[in-house]
Amino acid sequence: MKRWHIWALGLVGALIVAVAGSVTWLYVSFNPDAYRSRIEALASQSVGRQVRIDGPIALDLLPFPAVRLESIEVGNPSDLGKSQLAHIARVRVAPRPLALLAGRLAVGAVTISGLRMVLARGAHGQDNWDGIIDALAAGPGQSLGAPSHTAALDGSATDLPLASLSVSALEINDADIRYVDLARQQTWEWSAGRLQTGRMTDGAPFRLEVSGKLRRADSAVRAEVFLMTRIEPHLADRFYRFSHLNLNLLVDGNSVPGGLQEASVSASGEADFAAGRYSLADFLMQSGGLAVTGKIDGKRLGAHTHYSGRLTIKPFSPRSVLAQFRIAPPLIRDTAALAHAGFDAQFEGNEERVRFKQIAAELDQSHLTGMATVAMSDDPLVGFDLRLDRLDVDRYLPPEDRADTTTADDDGAQRLGQLWPALEKSRFDGTLRVGALKAAGLSLADAEARIKARPDEAELASLTAAAYDGRLSASGRIQRKVDTTRYMLTAEMRHIALGAFMSDLARDQRFTGMADIDLDIATQGDNDTALGQALAGQASVSVTDARLAGYDLDQAVARARGKSMPPSDSAPVTPIEALAANLTFDHGVARTTHMAWQNDRLRGEGEGRYDLAKDALDYQFQLMPRSQGRAPARLRLTGSLVYPDAELTIERRRDEPPMSSGESEADGDAGS
Repeated sequence: MKRWHIWALGLVGALIVAVAGSVTWLYVSFNPDAYRSRIEALASQSVGRQVRIDGPIALDLLPFPAVRLESIEVGNPSDLGKSQLAHIARVRVAPRPLALLAGRLAVGAVTISGLRMVLARGAHGQDNWDGIIDALAAGPGQSLGAPSHTAALDGSATDLPLASLSVSALEINDADIRYVDLARQQTWEWSAGRLQTGRMTDGAPFRLEVSGKLRRADSAVRAEVFLMTRIEPHLADRFYRFSHLNLNLLVDGNSVPGGLQEASVSASGEADFAAGRYSLADFLMQSGGLAVTGKIDGKRLGAHTHYSGRLTIKPFSPRSVLAQFRIAPPLIRDTAALAHAGFDAQFEGNEERVRFKQIAAELDQSHLTGMATVAMSDDPLVGFDLRLDRLDVDRYLPPEDRADTTTADDDGAQRLGQLWPALEKSRFDGTLRVGALKAAGLSLADAEARIKARPDEAELASLTAAAYDGRLSASGRIQRKVDTTRYMLTAEMRHIALGAFMSDLARDQRFTGMADIDLDIATQGDNDTALGQALAGQASVSVTDARLAGYDLDQAVARARGKSMPPSDSAPVTPIEALAANLTFDHGVARTTHMAWQNDRLRGEGEGRYDLAKDALDYQFQLMPRSQGRAPARLRLTGSLVYPDAELTIERRRDEPPMSSGESEADGDAGS
């Protein structure tokens, strides 16, 4: 072997022996526990919180030299109680002392195990993490807003800011973090958390991976979270940028459709703590066939944050989304409905409320515009001012000819039961305008409704609309009690085309005319029969220029008088110049104490009752001929309201002259 080779090998061997001897001497003689107070003071000023190390501080040589610290506690601000902000079971740091010669703070891998942290927001909006980012950015000896009880370094602090720090890798294992919001009475828990990064140097992007399980304390729904992104920190400027963010969620629980659902989120953004602003761009969330995009810009980071942006739900098929969420679509009359929907709106808000403006939403052939405000609380108060161009409510109702075995009572109970899940926790107050509305078979135009809801109570404060060539105004209320549900309705209809109205309401086109109707009724119950039996209130009706098709009272009176009438080619009809009636409802029975009507031949007055539950009619009328000298007739109606049985009798006077064979109805003798 050549001589220089031997010298080289000898030199390398000597260096190895020297390094090994130095490390061995350092391990035997160096006592890191002697620096406990300095480490605690340095850490306290770095985070702006009191830091205490209760466990041992040791030097490990394998697998590489590192300082190990155990049982570390980080305190809370005094105004948020005496409980600790965080407790760490173990921290292992691999130092790079030679970097100090170049004026840099550098460490190798940092491993944190057993992190337990409680983030708290007080009842008045104060939080226990405020100022930590400022303290970290300022570096030891320059921390911003450090509490007065922070330990001093006794002149030993370094002037190196944290911006000069370089970390080869950071790993956090077994992290449990709780967020407690005393103002909203909410608690969120992050468990089995894990965090990993690549090399972290100020101004250079690094990789970040986070995973764990997230749940709200009062909910059985749990989400497994997997996040990957790249972060570019600028610590001295307190500016952070992230890109290529990908977040995947697996949500499970009994209340989750299908028991398990998956969602993904991608975005990019930045946060400028010095200027107090942040932004989120290229936001995309996808789940179950839904794709939500958006962007957000915020300012005044902290307790009085303000943000604005745009949210879009791309066009989708509600039926397809329900299928992907493994939810059976509702059984409705129009099987072609729920085929198309979408949403777009701008928004702005703060911690207290968010306001959606320039809303443009659609469902099938209905288009919605306007604004809405949502208060951020457990029981949100929603205010809105919305307009629909058209809405056909009936197409979304259950089919009328469903082939099931439910009774009428059960069917009514089911309809009522479907109403309350959406109302029992609702609080809203707003105005809805509809250009063309169809509901319960009725057609309205230019409708404007003021709607309110509180838990177990919904109110139609006011409704105005064009209806059947006239006007409708109404109000109503629904109240859910422990043992029943109460309904109240007040309505006023003016100059209504009665024929078209009755055709839509009862599919009966026999009665036409112009009507004024006043209604003030109330009922209670949880099925159709109970609602009918409890009906109470009053109503009044006034009709002019009316015609009753299918029945000719003139001919009926003539036949009752024993007079033959010439055959007519026209359909039977009874004209009514005017009709007025007052009705009182009591326990499901409508009583008419007075009803009067007239035409050019007869005047009629009567009274009677109608049992809604039994569909039983019992009315008696006295018909007075407007021609002098003729006896009145009596008309009794019984049976069904739609197809009653009529019994007509004539009270002939003694002085009434007998009818001649040449007499006709045109002479006014038979009545009309």
